[in-house]
Amino acid sequence: MDRSRARLRRLVAQLHGPGTGGRTLAHVAGAEDPPRVEESAAPVLTQAQRLQIEVDGFIVVPNVLSAEETSTLREAMYEMERCWRQTGELPPARDPNHHSWLTSNTPDFWRVDNVPHLGQCFLDYVAHPRLTAIVQEMIGVSIRLEQSDAHIRRQPTQLQGRPGFHAGPHTSGVGPYGRHSASDWYRFAYVKTLTNLTDLAGPEDGGAF
Repeated sequence: MDRSRARLRRLVAQLHGPGTGGRTLAHVAGAEDPPRVEESAAPVLTQAQRLQIEVDGFIVVPNVLSAEETSTLREAMYEMERCWRQTGELPPARDPNHHSWLTSNTPDFWRVDNVPHLGQCFLDYVAHPRLTAIVQEMIGVSIRLEQSDAHIRRQPTQLQGRPGFHAGPHTSGVGPYGRHSASDWYRFAYVKTLTNLTDLAGPEDGGAF
């Protein structure tokens, strides 16, 4: 627990300077550059994965979590949803200081934000060494945690329109905090990891992630 918590603190605080208020940092000419990440002798991503990222903007990495890790996260999410639907609150033992909040509570879409505070399994997930290593390589500089949320999706109860496209924050290509190229690879300013905790039955299935 202590190792995961310390790793998360480093991720969250590494690029937070005075007065940032948790916002995405913008590079200012003359400002101190963020610490660069040295190219590893054994890169986390294969050449094929790097090429796919540059072409498609994403990669699929199977079996990142063990069966036990997946089950623990999934059951914790279902437990929180049951408690919320019965009491209107998250389990007090999981969120005693009310650091997390609900973004959606419809029958087909339940979502809670700021998950590291909700249990050791969520803390371990956001600080997972394999995930953070991939993100670090894609960004090329030291990383920080910007967002964390958990979703439960079910078949919609009524016909819905086509969902809109969702993207991360727009960041200019100026300076090392924005999109840039380094060591002959495109580097992203913002990377999301999405982990499916249930098998998806088809294109209409949502699942838990």
